[in-house]
Amino acid sequence: GAGMRALILSDSHGRSDLVVRAYEEACAQGGADAVLFAGDGWDDLMPLVERKIPVYAVRGNSENLVGGPPYMRVETLEQARVMITHGHRSDVRHTLDELVRSARDMSAIVAVYGHTHAQHAKWHRGVLTVNPGALRDGRYAVLQVQTGHIEAELKQMKNISAGEGRS
Repeated sequence: GAGMRALILSDSHGRSDLVVRAYEEACAQGGADAVLFAGDGWDDLMPLVERKIPVYAVRGNSENLVGGPPYMRVETLEQARVMITHGHRSDVRHTLDELVRSARDMSAIVAVYGHTHAQHAKWHRGVLTVNPGALRDGRYAVLQVQTGHIEAELKQMKNISAGEGRS
């Protein structure tokens, strides 16, 4: 089939307005079948959750949640296994080795992470590592999954207002 497109978000840090804006942009640019969230801003996703949009989230390091999402999860999108984690427990600020090793251990071909606030999309040892950047700064990514083809596109919103974010 035509495959699927997933919107990847992370580190919104209070900017639920930008969560909604990223979703609307992704829909306008070809659709968003699901939202993958790599932590630090779980509450910001409520507008999407309320709209019954499939949201697969993990918790970050600045969240002390009761009954919140797990620290790591693996989802299957069009036969592709995607691992999602915030990254602080894998030392992603310094190396992606542990992240890639975890993904390979779980037979995941994509590893989505956040934490560093820096956009990144590169293949490492057969794993596509994707950091959408901090949504707080208007950065996000779109993952396109088709049979035999996976790619991540990094996006930057224009004209981000200061808004009501909290860091």
